Amino acid sequence: MKSSDIDLSFAKTAGGDIGLIEGDDAVKHAISRLITTNLHDLAFNDVLRFNIRNYLFEEANQMVFGEIEQKIHHVLEYHEPRIKVKDVNVQILTGNGIDINIVYTDTLTGVVKTFDNSYGAK
Repeated sequence: MKSSDIDLSFAKTAGGDIGLIEGDDAVKHAISRLITTNLHDLAFNDVLRFNIRNYLFEEANQMVFGEIEQKIHHVLEYHEPRIKVKDVNVQILTGNGIDINIVYTDTLTGVVKTFDNSYGAK
């Protein structure tokens, strides 16, 4: 069984339908979307509100890293049932950027995978 999500870019397929993102790409797209979601991005949802961009100009210290890692773990645990988070690592990049590395187990296959993305300055 392969997981899939709607392609939120709404790019149409050759048949004119809205496209799907499937497999590993669907899970990674969902992780990225959950990490960058603001409080009012989803109507009637007060619970899902973690936006990594809010932390781009915070003072880099272990307390901020711990808070980011804890919030990412919490958001993914409660809103992405296709994965089981094993580890979250956050690093500050020069120029107010944040690099996030998430190690997770795909609950459908049992395979350990990683998500690695940078936000902010490149």
